[in-house]
Formats: sequence, C-alpha cells, structure tokens
Amino acid sequence: MRHTTRPIVVASLALVWIASSAQAQQTIKVATRDEYRWCLDEEDRIRILDRDFGLNTREHAFKLKVLQDEIQAHVAQQADLNTTDKEAVDTFNKKLQELNARGEALNKRTDELNEQASTFNSRVASMNKKCAGMVVNSKDREAVLRERTTNTQR
Repeated sequence: MRHTTRPIVVASLALVWIASSAQAQQTIKVATRDEYRWCLDEEDRIRILDRDFGLNTREHAFKLKVLQDEIQAHVAQQADLNTTDKEAVDTFNKKLQELNARGEALNKRTDELNEQASTFNSRVASMNKKCAGMVVNSKDREAVLRERTTNTQR
C-alpha cells in the first residue's frame, strides 16, 4: 500500500512544478507606444465626456427642481380657484397642461441622460479592460508624454 501512494504524491508534485515553470516562462506583454497613446487619449476624451455629462445632469436637476416648485405653487392655487368661473378653470387647466408637457419633456431628457450614462460606463469599462495594468517600457512612456506635452503647447 505504501508503494502505491508514493508515486501519486510524486506525480502531483511534478504537475505543480510543470505548471509553475510554465507561468514563469510566460512573457509579459509590453504595450506599444500607439496602445499607450490610445489609452491616454481615450482617458482625456472620457474626462471631457464626464465633465459635460456632469454639467448636463446638474442643469437637468435644476430644471426638474424649478418645475417641481412651479407645480407645487400651481396646485396650491387650486384651493382658491373659483370653479364656477369657466375662464379661471380653463386658465388653470391650460397652465397645468403646460407644466405636464414640460414634465414629459424632462422625463424624456432623463431617459436620454440615463442612456448616456450607460454608454459612458461601457466606454470606461472598455478602456479599463484595454488599459488597466498596461505595462509600458519607460522609453516609450517618456516619448509619448513628451509628445503629448508638445502637442498641448501648440
């Protein structure tokens, strides 16, 4: 019985050693200047999109707040509305329809912004997949950074 267990243990150790040496022999992929440049450029483009998206969402939130305040003020007037005055009721209803239409337009804009956020997040994920953990040799890194500095000074 002892003789049969030893070869199994030795075989297991041999497999671990083979796997370890295979990993050690794998070469690390070093990115090209073009790949590194693309990652830096994409990061710049994403920062601009993020800034613009932030501005758009803050503007949208402001418009939603203004509309909410207008709706609350309009609804508060309903208690004082003379319901026997057809012109007053029509004016009230017309204003309510206008507020509802603005609300629908803002809801559509919310959907657009949500779609933009989804697209933005996908783009960031794609960039991270390509660029996170990228290995760049120092000469290429310095060359690309010099190039970018020169291009921004023009």
